[in-house]
Amino acid sequence: LGLPESELQRMAENLRFALDISTDNQSAGQAPLVPQQVDQLVWLGLSPATVQALEPHVTLLPARTPVNLNTASAEVIHAALNGVGLADAQEIVARRSASPFRSLTEASRLLPENAAAFTEGTVSVASRFFEVRGRLRLGESSVVEQRSLVQRDGLEVRTLRREHGVVNPGVIAAISRR
Repeated sequence: LGLPESELQRMAENLRFALDISTDNQSAGQAPLVPQQVDQLVWLGLSPATVQALEPHVTLLPARTPVNLNTASAEVIHAALNGVGLADAQEIVARRSASPFRSLTEASRLLPENAAAFTEGTVSVASRFFEVRGRLRLGESSVVEQRSLVQRDGLEVRTLRREHGVVNPGVIAAISRR
């Protein structure tokens, strides 16, 4: 994405520090909070411009999670799969639009020379976490939006985080006209 390497390094260091305080409470007063939303990455040293560039490609989840080849952008796939170029990642995205991948083996057949990069734990063809969005219009004057992060483990589905707010009806009207 052409982002400043120094900012990304600072973010990685600060994130490690924030996560390490769970085992070492002596440093808790100096550590940044662990972000829950992408816009909170500024807490870790990213500029607002860098956060804005990352936003379409990043999701913050409560656990380490493989990249889903059926939903990730080409840029994310390129970053997740060692040795896979952006053009090949774009080919993966184009192929999945015709038919989602049912297994990693099926996905790796597209790039046999990079089959070793398709490792369990790094990439997957399924997800445990989902973002659910809803919008409720109350007459002409109020619109309430809600965004929830849910986790699915087998048949069990849990809501992990829920955000809601009232949207300016003028904004909704502008979006509807597009």
